[in-house]
Amino acid sequence: MKASHKERNILVDKQEVNLEPGQFVTGRFSLHQEFNQGIPPRKQTKDTTLWSWLKRLEKMGNLDIKSFNKYSVISIVNWKEYQESLTTEPQQNDSKLTTEPQQIDTNKNVNNVENEENGKKNTSRQKFKYESSDMELAKLLFDFIQDNGDGKNKVKNPDMEKWANEIRLIRERDGKTNDQIKKAIDWSQNHHFWKTVILSPSNLRKHYTTLSIKAKEESKKQNPKKRSLFEQGEESKKRQAAIKPLTPEEEERMRQIEEELPY
Repeated sequence: MKASHKERNILVDKQEVNLEPGQFVTGRFSLHQEFNQGIPPRKQTKDTTLWSWLKRLEKMGNLDIKSFNKYSVISIVNWKEYQESLTTEPQQNDSKLTTEPQQIDTNKNVNNVENEENGKKNTSRQKFKYESSDMELAKLLFDFIQDNGDGKNKVKNPDMEKWANEIRLIRERDGKTNDQIKKAIDWSQNHHFWKTVILSPSNLRKHYTTLSIKAKEESKKQNPKKRSLFEQGEESKKRQAAIKPLTPEEEERMRQIEEELPY
């Protein structure tokens, strides 16, 4: 369970969020990545399906969901009662038998708090600057590569912080959105040639322009009759330019023909 065991503040997309015991932060995209981690893309559960499961638990009264622009805060209803039941239930047996389970529960909670504190320390010492969405895209690329790899192209134990930082550079310096980066990853990893080339975010950044051009070319080959609005406008201009105006003689002849018509 990723719910917080005590009140604390975390950073989400450069915004400080206060969490109370029994609360955690998630979103459709991050939920999809966490739930499907290590699962081949074709077997993954859709983000819309996962979110509908959470909404169903909310309707049943098990969760409370407060959604914001970039994230949602999930509260587990009756969290305090659940935690108390873990420690009070064993007391129904004799005192000698309850000592060990209670100690285990206590140690477990202490370990969870220590892990949270260690997580804060590790975050403060991270080598690279990046956002959670950058790490999610880096993990998405890694999962694709692992799924596509035949042994030769597989990547073993990459520095995921370095990968996330490279995704950040594509987003911040190259001006690409998360959606554009995700589409580039999807297209490259489903292409027979490019999936053997794009084996890291640095390669993705290096070949991004070429990938975009190739994707457009292949799209036109598959739909030769389909033209963009810009191309349609250019073709209309060419057709209009090809129409020559009538000469004075031709205009006079047209007028005489119209006068001769029987109506």
